[in-house]
Amino acid sequence: MQIGSLDERLLHAVEQSLQQHHTVTVALSGGLDSVVLLHLCSRLRSKNTHLCLNAVHINHGLSDNAIHWQQHCIKLCADMNIDIICRSVSVSTQNRTSLEEQARAARYHAIADAVSDNSVVVLAQHQDDQAETFLLQLARGAGPKGLSAMPKDSKQNYPVRYIRPLLDFTRAQLSEYAQQFKLVWVEDESNQNTRFARNFVRHEVMPGLRARWPSITESIARSAQHCADYVELAEQYVALLADKQIDAQGRLNLTLFNDSSKAEQNMLLRHFLQAHGEQAPSTAIIQQIKQIVSAKSDAQGECQWQGNAIRRYKDRLYVLNASMLSDDHTPYEALEIKPTEQTLYRHATLPYSIAFIAPADAVVGESGILIPITDKPLRIDFGGFQRVCKLDEKRPSKAIKSYLQEWEIPPWERGHVPILSQEDNILAVGLHPAVVKSDSTPDTKKPTFAYIELVGQNS
Repeated sequence: MQIGSLDERLLHAVEQSLQQHHTVTVALSGGLDSVVLLHLCSRLRSKNTHLCLNAVHINHGLSDNAIHWQQHCIKLCADMNIDIICRSVSVSTQNRTSLEEQARAARYHAIADAVSDNSVVVLAQHQDDQAETFLLQLARGAGPKGLSAMPKDSKQNYPVRYIRPLLDFTRAQLSEYAQQFKLVWVEDESNQNTRFARNFVRHEVMPGLRARWPSITESIARSAQHCADYVELAEQYVALLADKQIDAQGRLNLTLFNDSSKAEQNMLLRHFLQAHGEQAPSTAIIQQIKQIVSAKSDAQGECQWQGNAIRRYKDRLYVLNASMLSDDHTPYEALEIKPTEQTLYRHATLPYSIAFIAPADAVVGESGILIPITDKPLRIDFGGFQRVCKLDEKRPSKAIKSYLQEWEIPPWERGHVPILSQEDNILAVGLHPAVVKSDSTPDTKKPTFAYIELVGQNS
């Protein structure tokens, strides 16, 4: 074997991609590309006996030959002494225009379910696949992230790491390797059907581009890498913006947002939303949200996205999931605590880790609110915001609802606010400290924060 020969370069590429990994799973369809990758990984295991190698085959059931392909993969792995996992998935054929995407999503989910979390999955996509993906994304009007096409190393949206070691090699080079080692593979007849978008690009678009520009696949791959480099830098920048504009509770500060440039706003909104969903938001969704942001501060706009609702309240933007959108304004049952149970946190399950805001006359110790030990039980209620209490010694008593409005607690969160009382005496109102604005009035005592534990105090 000559130095720099094709099979040597292919093996070196796989070795470099997997050198930090000990458990590797090959996604094996039985076609040319994945069979070449399986053979390369088998050769690599011969060099590195510590490599744990296996394969996974996903049967989509879309072809009459699907069982034959599965049996072929099983035989290939048996011949190479490689363990294989076979999984079947169900893909709907009713909507033919989205069949490719349905099959792809089902395949990735099945692979993620089949392999262990410490495994990396190697995929056999090559430079021609990269060029096709770039053109498909271009046809959809994708931005730089979409035009980055397929990364060599990514986690995507699943708990599995995916590696593509063959992206620098063409389909023709893989075919040459397969013929050199007399490999046997199967052909999926649907790959010739140009009704599918990728096949149309492969058989109708790419031949004309290659005829005019013979090195077009390499050029497209280079453009995809330029886009990927730009996206990486842009994501680092938007993360810095997000640190300033998105608070610990995941709310976007619209005052700072409106001072940002148009490009920064678009990047921030995509960053903000992608923390809550699997798919990137479309340009249409971004524009809908911008309309909500630009409306009057008291407007009650809403945008639906991936089962979530994007809402504005005052100068904050929120993403609410289905559980937060319930019409039940008091989702938690009242909790009664007996006098002998002096620590609340052991007995109460509350919406989130909170602090209680103690009234002005409460006694606060180092570890919590000190309460008299009496024969009267404590209660935690949700709702009843017309009840009156005094949380500041410099101000008159007022309804809890007024405090919630003052602290700008959104209406959909108010039912989650716990009220601690003993008989009719309100001892504390529970909120996350971060949601309470600082009181700028001179010489006015701010509400006292105390953690959830209540400590008994002899009367």
